[in-house]
Amino acid sequence: MAQPFKHPDTGIYYLRRKVPPELRSFLGREYKRSLNTREPTEAKALFAEQWAKSESAFATARVQLNGVTVMSVPDIQAFAAHWYQAELAKMEATGDFSRWIADGPTTGWESGHAWGEHTPKISLRDGLNDNPDFDLSAEVSKLAHTALRAKDIPMPKAGTPTYEALINIFKEHWLALGDIALKRHEGDWNAMGLVPSRETATFQAMPPAE
Repeated sequence: MAQPFKHPDTGIYYLRRKVPPELRSFLGREYKRSLNTREPTEAKALFAEQWAKSESAFATARVQLNGVTVMSVPDIQAFAAHWYQAELAKMEATGDFSRWIADGPTTGWESGHAWGEHTPKISLRDGLNDNPDFDLSAEVSKLAHTALRAKDIPMPKAGTPTYEALINIFKEHWLALGDIALKRHEGDWNAMGLVPSRETATFQAMPPAE
């Protein structure tokens, strides 16, 4: 019978399961979740709960494998908005905006015998405007995967309309986060960020197979 895995260094218990080969494009090679406890008795109870979640995730992935759409566009909008608000709150609480802005082109200046350089900070959107051929899809996919993973939702199959909608919606939320990060970095705390979506996720994970 499967048992919680105890990390040899931290002593924290985990659920670890190999993902069936046919589902790895959705869930990766291993389904791993921390149980956030070092107590064996508590770990067993939490393990059962996480095991049930993993079964639902596997069942959802199998449905997606057959080409069935399990997330609607409103679902995706709701998940992206939740991710955006969480990241914005974290960014503003820490005052660390570096993850969401980038260095712009360096310019030089000369005054008399003095010479200097200036490298402004720019938003990701500005960077893309300067280099429109740059493809963010892989990075956006990672962000979306992390957001869905927190909800135990497998990524949609690449190339499907649902996947394309997911990438486009999360990309716009990422760019909006970069826009407000630049404003905050420049000292503007009055600028309003992206208006949160009023959509409510109606997604329900598939029940485990009998």
